Amino acid sequence: MRCSIVPPRSVGRLHLGSADDFRFRPLVRCVLSLNAIHNLPRARAIVAMREIERLSAGKAFVQVDSISRLARRKCSKSSVLTAEFHDYPDGWLKLFGEAGYTGDYDWTIIA
Repeated sequence: MRCSIVPPRSVGRLHLGSADDFRFRPLVRCVLSLNAIHNLPRARAIVAMREIERLSAGKAFVQVDSISRLARRKCSKSSVLTAEFHDYPDGWLKLFGEAGYTGDYDWTIIA
């Protein structure tokens, strides 16, 4: 079945997959991930960030949900229903370092 909202020029260029197993060779110009990585458990988020780095060689931008205060951690877990990993900006920076990620990043702060 063909999706009517996909422009014909995109057929064959869009691929469904998992962020922690792209199965592509590193031939992409850049990788963009907006508010997706936090939907993985921490271990898979590290793998996904390694995959992004492998594909992009640092030419990437990742935006993740982050929390600003300890008092809001419980609130973010109950309001961001798909997120499996919650952390503060420093925690995300640690994860990026563990993954060897060298691209750009930003957060959506859950206040």
